[in-house]
Amino acid sequence: MNDQEILDLFRKYREGSCTPAESAWVESWILDYIENTPEAGMIPAYEATKKEIWNRLGIKRQKSNYTPILQYAAAILLAIGISWGSYYLFIHKTTPQNQIVIDIKPGGNSAVLTLADGKTIRLDSASNGTVATLPSGVLITNSASNGVVSYQEHSETEGVYRNTKSERFNKINTPAGGQYQLILPDGTRVFLNALSYLEFPSRFAGSERKVNLVGEAYFEVTKDPKRPFIVSTREQQLTVLGTHFNVSAYPGEIQKTTLAEGSVELLLHPSTITGIRQLLKPNQQALLLSSGFQVKEIDASEATAWKDGNFVFTQLSLREALLQISRWYVVEVNIADIPDTSISGQFPRTFTLQQVLQGIQKGTGIKIQLKDGELKYLR
Repeated sequence: MNDQEILDLFRKYREGSCTPAESAWVESWILDYIENTPEAGMIPAYEATKKEIWNRLGIKRQKSNYTPILQYAAAILLAIGISWGSYYLFIHKTTPQNQIVIDIKPGGNSAVLTLADGKTIRLDSASNGTVATLPSGVLITNSASNGVVSYQEHSETEGVYRNTKSERFNKINTPAGGQYQLILPDGTRVFLNALSYLEFPSRFAGSERKVNLVGEAYFEVTKDPKRPFIVSTREQQLTVLGTHFNVSAYPGEIQKTTLAEGSVELLLHPSTITGIRQLLKPNQQALLLSSGFQVKEIDASEATAWKDGNFVFTQLSLREALLQISRWYVVEVNIADIPDTSISGQFPRTFTLQQVLQGIQKGTGIKIQLKDGELKYLR
């Protein structure tokens, strides 16, 4: 990273346009300077600045054991504008045993809502309460503290559009490290996991209720015998009348559908294998393979534990476990470098990344380390 790139990164941070990984890098060095430099107390509004940074912090840094000379050098470098990147390389090349250990905080409620007209709404504390009223009479409200956005028809327009064509699709997407809940106008509740995307109409009209999903979501579908609820992914279509189920459909990963209660029917899209259908019973999971559906008996609560704030791995492949972890903590993982083995364990999603990795190591003996923003398997 050269000087101009670093200056651009600091500018992006001040403007609030950094990615989570970029923010983590900037904040790590800011806090290292504030806490390890003797002259830190001379910074104007030092305590207020420190508090603001900690409030915004996306990582938790464990102090390194730099010598006082290097701490003082850091202050000089900052004062005269020498590249932080150069300083970073110097420290890590000369004293690798003293590297800063970064412990990344867990994800949280975060999402962006895109209306049919293209307007985007960031779902945070700034958009609390009523965020939009649509021409069809649908009221959109957001509860940032609970991480829930709701679509609700006004009482005087409810049912008026039942037999008319649905509006254009709205979209909600969660970033890496994000999750959110959506209440659809029919009362169906959708829990969206990290890096997920859902398309849906602002109101359901006609003879069916249809949504499109990329990523992972848990659905609690409101019963309506006259209008089936349909979830469409890239390779399959799921139809229910009213039930609870989980769909994991991340690009490049095996699609999994898990039924918690009720019943569902799965249908492969014609572009894959025509005519293959599969019915699921509670505590069954369907894997979508090249040959079609493979069904197995499982404890559905394990597949849906994420929505209740837990990672639950029961003889789960290490690769799949690390993919889940990487999406929640906004880090990278190269699956090709991970051995083909399975792990079991349970961790709250409120744990920091290091706590999860330490738990895996203690329980299984497998050591995973975060290096340069990527999870590495240590042989």
